[in-house]
Amino acid sequence: MRRYTLVDLDARRRRAALRDENGAYHIALVDSRTREIGTAIEGPQARQGYALLREADTGLSMHAIFSAIHCTQEEALARLHPL
Repeated sequence: MRRYTLVDLDARRRRAALRDENGAYHIALVDSRTREIGTAIEGPQARQGYALLREADTGLSMHAIFSAIHCTQEEALARLHPL
């Protein structure tokens, strides 16, 4: 089980930037439930495609489709908020 932190969110486009326990960033399309920045999330190792994650504190499930994995912080934020 991997641990992630929600570090940024584009709620309008339902995209999230997650940082894993090793410091790598990942971008995922997430379900429509609003989450707060800093939310601790657990799930399988990030890989392209679908993953069922869960909020560490509440146990609520979070459906995600990873579209970019192992990005730098700058790459992740640029993908999340393109100019």
